[in-house]
Amino acid sequence: MKIEDSKFYAHIPNMAHYTIQEYHHVDDFRCLRPLSEFVSDISGVLDSPDAEIAELAIAELRKRISAAFRKAGWEGDGDINVVFVPPFLCDTGYTSCTAIFHVKQSNNGTSYIALPNGVRFITPQKEN
Repeated sequence: MKIEDSKFYAHIPNMAHYTIQEYHHVDDFRCLRPLSEFVSDISGVLDSPDAEIAELAIAELRKRISAAFRKAGWEGDGDINVVFVPPFLCDTGYTSCTAIFHVKQSNNGTSYIALPNGVRFITPQKEN
């Protein structure tokens, strides 16, 4: 089966809807999760894929993100990860987390961050 034939294909982000930014330097990796967790997150919405489709979805996601990062200057080294930002920190109007993609280039420590276009971060306000 090809990933294009699965319902997961439509849920893999179109990187044209993301802005790529450089950041110097991310050295604390506790918030970074593997791309497989993004695909697992999609699985929560859709029926769980078999292992083959999940691997194809991860590969397609990595391909799309890699192309966007390379266009921004990434040299292709380092592991691409995802950060799930909770809804109380992003003004999206949704109750689910916002996915932000990250890679740290090995040779100089430059991080590339893929943020959804228009995402706004907020500071939760204490209710009176």
